[in-house]
Amino acid sequence: MPSLCCDLRKNNLPYDREMFLDTNVLLFIYGPFVDGKDVRTVSYSNLLKHCLENDIRFYINHCVVSEFSNVYIRENYKIDSSNGVDLEFKEYRKTERYKEVIVNLTDEWYHILEDCKICETSICVKDVAILIDKMPERLMDFNDEIISFDCIKNKFVLVPHDSDFSTHPDIEVVTGNRKLVEACA
Repeated sequence: MPSLCCDLRKNNLPYDREMFLDTNVLLFIYGPFVDGKDVRTVSYSNLLKHCLENDIRFYINHCVVSEFSNVYIRENYKIDSSNGVDLEFKEYRKTERYKEVIVNLTDEWYHILEDCKICETSICVKDVAILIDKMPERLMDFNDEIISFDCIKNKFVLVPHDSDFSTHPDIEVVTGNRKLVEACA
């Protein structure tokens, strides 16, 4: 299990190590449909604000960019579908509305990248094989294995909200998720 650096539910914000934002936390902060009253949005936004004010850097990698982008597009598609757009996703991608979504997503990414730096993932074939072999043991998907790899390699503290990383023994986390806090105890 990971070691807990900070339980955000207790408003423990004084932290000075570089952090890596998991996709679900990025979604709580940046959208596409952020609820400013949601306790998760408030907690993670406060963490972001604290870190930016104290020159503590946030990182993401290509896995987070891909996952966030896919969720952003799919969530917009779901809303458009519930509002009468009756198209298969592949057909939706050919519409003007899809182009609007992509332009909005691009704008969102430029905003996010003002606050977050991209971490380069340098992984060799041997390391890929090791991560694949660890997947059944830790019950983590490959993107989460890559995120963990980047956190360990760069000594980042991971900021997730889900319990996807609860079985990884070598990472440190900052979270507002009660179940993950309990798993770290």
